Amino acid sequence: AGDRDHTIQIDFAKPLSKALSIEAGTKAILRSNYSDYHVDDRYNPNNPYATNDTLTNNFTYHQDIYSVYNSYQLKMDKWTGKAGLRLEHTALSADFTSVGETIAPSYNNLIPSISIQRSFKSSSLNFGYTQRIQRPGIFQLNPFTDKSNPTFINIGNPALKPELDNTFELTYSNFSKGSINVGLSYAFSDNAIQNVSSLHQIRVNDTLETVTYTTFENLGSNKTLGFNVHTNMNLTKKFTLGLNGQVNHVWLKGK
Repeated sequence: AGDRDHTIQIDFAKPLSKALSIEAGTKAILRSNYSDYHVDDRYNPNNPYATNDTLTNNFTYHQDIYSVYNSYQLKMDKWTGKAGLRLEHTALSADFTSVGETIAPSYNNLIPSISIQRSFKSSSLNFGYTQRIQRPGIFQLNPFTDKSNPTFINIGNPALKPELDNTFELTYSNFSKGSINVGLSYAFSDNAIQNVSSLHQIRVNDTLETVTYTTFENLGSNKTLGFNVHTNMNLTKKFTLGLNGQVNHVWLKGK
């Protein structure tokens, strides 16, 4: 088993005027995972070893991500604003030979970002919105049935879609005496990847046993409201006091 990652990136930045500047770029991330895992069993010393298909897992997995972005920044006397868009194309190619399944989905995502800053004499107020994409991992996609623990069985879902997280942040910073940062954030996602478990009864040696099957689905909705404070105060010339705290309230919803 192993993996290989390659990243190619080109960025361009240029001021168009004293107040306006532009950034643009392109990036490619090439990921490759592979595994050749099998278990051989021999129940009789006189017989040769035989491959146990239920515990054998062979796959190759390629994830190629191509993106281009463009952003503009406008800087005034006390205001600074920045807005940008990033277009991403994700191409997947997976061959799960142990279960005889091949998938090759691809999808596009247009990801925005916005930030606005108001500067004061010794403080600033910042507002920002970002969208992030979380792609499912290989072990979440792999449809191989893991029976290493016969009472807790795990199965991947090759039909998973990427999870989109939206975050709004409002931050106040003051640097008059030491530093203090107070932030309020709100994040939400409507297609979160969640573990889904179900109970099944199977007969083993004339006895009914309960087995837990776990897989992954895009069926979660989560919202998070957060408040955080970070301070750094100089008590004396030799002593500095730092305080950090964060409180979150989370709403979870599933089907």
